[in-house]
Parts: sequence; C-alpha cells; structure tokens
Amino acid sequence: HTAYRRQRQMCIRDSYQQAADLGHSKAQTNLGMMYYNGHGTETDYTEAAKWFAQAAQQKDTMAQYNLACLYFHGTGVRRNTALACRWLETAINDGHEQSEILKQLLAHWKQQLP
Repeated sequence: HTAYRRQRQMCIRDSYQQAADLGHSKAQTNLGMMYYNGHGTETDYTEAAKWFAQAAQQKDTMAQYNLACLYFHGTGVRRNTALACRWLETAINDGHEQSEILKQLLAHWKQQLP
C-alpha cells in the first residue's frame, strides 16, 4: 500500500503543479503543503515557502499564515520575526477563519520583536 500511496501522492502533486503554474492560489497553497510535508515529493521547505509566497500574494489566508510561520521559525527562509508578524497580520486582515486565535499569536510574536 505504501507504493500505491506514494504514486497517488505524486499524481496529486503533478495536478497541483499544473494548476499552481497557471496561478491558482489554492493549488499553490496545496503544493506548498506537499513540499512542506514531503507528500509526493521530497520534503523541501524552500520550495514550500516559494509556493506559499505566491499564494499569499493572492490573498490566500492559509498561505499567508503558513508563510508567517516559516518566517517566524526560519524554516526554508531566513528567520525574520518582523516579516512573520506582517504576514500573520495580513492573514488576519484578509479574513483567516481563525483570526481571533491568530490575534493572540500575533501579540505573542510581537513581544519577540527587538
């Protein structure tokens, strides 16, 4: 079953890749998650960040949140707390479904700014 699952994940990744290349933000976010989690591909945090950034620019709030987390933790990108806060604030302002929780997280992150 592992080989079948891997093949299926690769097929899904290829479908997301095609749509992402055409500029579909949800596909870009999903592709970023596949790279982040190593589903259908090797784990590649830099590639995940690239796809999250493209979707985030299109106001995809999940991508904005994911990108904020990558910047906060320095995963796949250089750690940058200020940029992490900016992306998290953008996700909140653009209507992320967990905005109230994210506001608390943002307050915590801002305490770590110089």
